[in-house]
Amino acid sequence: MTNRRCFGLRESADRYDDRLPDWNRLGVWMRLIKSVGEAEMSCLACAEAAELNLVTESRYWASLFCRLFHRMVSMGNTEHIYLTGFRGTGKTSVGTLLARSLGRTVVDLDGVVSANAGKSIREIFQDGGEAAFRELESSALESVAQAENTVISLGGGAILRDVNRTVIRSTGTCFWLDCDAETIAQRLQQDEGSAEQRPALTPLDELEEIRELLKARHALYQEAADHRIDTTGKTIVQVTQQIIECLQASEPLQGNGGA
Repeated sequence: MTNRRCFGLRESADRYDDRLPDWNRLGVWMRLIKSVGEAEMSCLACAEAAELNLVTESRYWASLFCRLFHRMVSMGNTEHIYLTGFRGTGKTSVGTLLARSLGRTVVDLDGVVSANAGKSIREIFQDGGEAAFRELESSALESVAQAENTVISLGGGAILRDVNRTVIRSTGTCFWLDCDAETIAQRLQQDEGSAEQRPALTPLDELEEIRELLKARHALYQEAADHRIDTTGKTIVQVTQQIIECLQASEPLQGNGGA
């Protein structure tokens, strides 16, 4: 009897695992996991009589729990998690750690643009100017948005085009990683590869350019983003944890672009 109960639960879990419900039904899944645990203990009690392979069964339930846990934390859907914000706000580093924490794939949009063009970002700008780069960027975004359950680190100017903001808002949840101009300038100075990878966009000095572009893009970041996170004085781990907590709470953070 216990043996049949155990495998009945496993069959139910297999049937529903591929369509994990939203957070409003999380209690149902927590009860299922609790039942799985109870069944595991029952299986242990009757293992000798039922001739169960305990190692196989234990590994199965552990694997099932991990899959459910990761998918619940990932919001139980196929939406992307987008990270937007100026250079130096931590998008790439946070995206990598966030994807690892949630069991998702991470995509760096600038990397996709560069790979598709067979050139560095600087070379794209040199050969065709910013307009050519933005065209390639929009094409790359449209392509990566076709996937599912991905953490996508956007380039700082990806939100400049209406079509890009529409794609972002319609295919996922977007976090705006914000920071003051002085901190951004300091971080970029410490990143030796930054100047080589990305050309200046104005004739201004670095700090003034950052200030001007932040001011010009502020409303667009607000429009594209569901949540805003100030990364000033925070580590990559702290920012990543704040995003995860927000996903778990499923409610806007203070400074939400929609507020």
